[in-house]
Amino acid sequence: MEIEDTADCYADGLILYDGMERDADILLWDCGNSTSSVVSSGSSIVVQFYSDYSISDGYFSLSWTFEDQDEGGGWPEPGRFSA
Repeated sequence: MEIEDTADCYADGLILYDGMERDADILLWDCGNSTSSVVSSGSSIVVQFYSDYSISDGYFSLSWTFEDQDEGGGWPEPGRFSA
């Protein structure tokens, strides 16, 4: 992840919520240059990206993978997300 790095991530940042709503527990609140992995408690994560106007690279990119948690090849439970 490459996001403008500021104290307390006040300018730009990425927040991952554990569930379908923004009032769910926060899994990750980050900015700067990092690679983070989180594990959700279920199959849903809300992604919130925010940015101010001060620095702009003109794009936002996000990728994720799911790791199969069972031997039967079913949908993962919990899901894994990498930013």
